Amino acid sequence: NESSQKEGGRPKAFGISGEVTSGLNDIMPRLYKSNKGLMIVNQQRQAGAANGNTFYESPGGEALKHHAWVRIQVKPGSKKYFVKLDGEDVLAGRELKCTFKKPSKVSHLLGKSAEFDFYTVEHPDHENLIGIDVIGDYVKVAKVTGVFKGSGWLEHRVFPKGRINGIVKARRFFAKGPEALEEVCKDVMNVMIQQELEAQ
Repeated sequence: NESSQKEGGRPKAFGISGEVTSGLNDIMPRLYKSNKGLMIVNQQRQAGAANGNTFYESPGGEALKHHAWVRIQVKPGSKKYFVKLDGEDVLAGRELKCTFKKPSKVSHLLGKSAEFDFYTVEHPDHENLIGIDVIGDYVKVAKVTGVFKGSGWLEHRVFPKGRINGIVKARRFFAKGPEALEEVCKDVMNVMIQQELEAQ
């Protein structure tokens, strides 16, 4: 019918992904010259399940999937974080898992993944954070790499008296002292670079 037609009699619903990729072919050289990046978010939907496996598809066709230089799949993790609002538990955030599905020019990352916490509602234990919990991620990586010693009490030279009790207090400490977080970040990077060199 007329409501589903664009000017020239072309249907609105068909050929959209082709138009998008044609537009990308036009703007990619300009992005490259201006040293800019372009990120496109494409939702996945469940297409079916068989033998215990769930299959997903991207609405709008496969054009963007093959056109992208780097494609990262984002899925919810197992952890969820709740906050009390008006006496009810409300989902404030959850763990997200990002997996490299098509890492052009960084092929060694294919299949590798990273997990981090993402908050959509302010949480008092996380300094009323909205978005990615960057500070919490630094704390976790510092524990994994051995920059922070201990499990309950975390030990490092930047803490008062050299240690602090728990991740929540460490997060609050770094939220008020970004200089200390930068120092921890340098230590983490040095350890990770050393591990990478030893693995080669």
